[in-house]
Amino acid sequence: MKAIRMLARGELRRQWKSVVALTLLVGFVGAVLASVAGARRTASALDRFRESTLAADLEINVGDVTTDQLRAFRSVKGVAGVAELRRLALIPARTGDLAIGGAVDTRFGRIVDRARVLRGRHADPSAPLEIEIGENLAAELGLDLGDHLEFVSFTPLPCC
Repeated sequence: MKAIRMLARGELRRQWKSVVALTLLVGFVGAVLASVAGARRTASALDRFRESTLAADLEINVGDVTTDQLRAFRSVKGVAGVAELRRLALIPARTGDLAIGGAVDTRFGRIVDRARVLRGRHADPSAPLEIEIGENLAAELGLDLGDHLEFVSFTPLPCC
């Protein structure tokens, strides 16, 4: 074993430039391959996000809409899904006016704009005092799971 070590050391002393060049080449090729793989993952990130959330491409704010108008809009070629929301006259007590909408049917959140649950769970649709909020609003209001959020309302709300 000593003879092999002695021979290897002697070869390394004579050919150290080649060993360094080979090491740098392997490192450079590895870095390039890692960069290409990262770029490929990043290039598909938006497509994967859109596929998992079914994020809306277009939002239209209109006044009162009829069932026939919604049905006609759903039948337009290229329209994958339509969800109807109602603007709610709710203002969080801690902030100014926010655009708050409530789903009219089960399409919003399931067929269009599926929520990503980062912590906790989806709100129970049968529990009128549960809501889901995005992580940016939660951070802005200093809210965590299970915290209470008070609203001021100009319209009567069903209670418990």
